[in-house]
Amino acid sequence: MNASFLNNNNLQLNDPSGGTFSTPSYPSHYPETMQCTWKITAPSDKRIKLYFNYFRLDGDRLCSYSDYLEVRDGSSSTSLKQGTYCGSYAPTVTSSGRYLWLRFRSHTLHPLLYKGFQARYEVISKSCK
Repeated sequence: MNASFLNNNNLQLNDPSGGTFSTPSYPSHYPETMQCTWKITAPSDKRIKLYFNYFRLDGDRLCSYSDYLEVRDGSSSTSLKQGTYCGSYAPTVTSSGRYLWLRFRSHTLHPLLYKGFQARYEVISKSCK
């Protein structure tokens, strides 16, 4: 893992009105061989809606040998997986409760570098579908 990005793990995002975050160096290319994790927390009576303003990672069809973003519906790496995304598409994701947990991982297998992603989250009412 790139030592200059070690502090990008376990970043806490808890603005009650929402916010934005992105891969390191965005909108420039993200570094190789790194991992970042984020935990988004909403107030106890709310949920989180996550949108991607931009998304472009190295990617194969199954995201198995590529850079990826993993999204989990909960507060940790063991929470229910919403999906693993790579390439040029990531859907809008809505949590079932007050947490979303995300992990971005870049590998060294592919020499091509991409810009990564910029995401926006909103805190929404639990009654919204």
